[in-house]
Amino acid sequence: MTKTLIEQYVEDPDNLRRFQQERAIFEITDLIEVALEKQGMSRADLAEKLGVSEDWVAELLDGESHKTIRTIADTLAVIGHAIHFSLGSLEVGLRKDE
Repeated sequence: MTKTLIEQYVEDPDNLRRFQQERAIFEITDLIEVALEKQGMSRADLAEKLGVSEDWVAELLDGESHKTIRTIADTLAVIGHAIHFSLGSLEVGLRKDE
């Protein structure tokens, strides 16, 4: 089977690390956006609750700024959510059910 461009890219260990970092950023920012929506909160509401600027929140949720786990936990706490981590196998490409 022919490898996808992503599968070819992540064959290099450094690229694999970068890919995993970007995947993690995407997943956490998406989770925060979902939590905001469930709470009926806007980004402005989140900024007010965190005591930060709306620009700071935009940087966080647009993936432009790499925040710490502590920052992510604090952000979710003011939305009324917590994060729980789990491990999954390292896979790149399409899942078998796709």
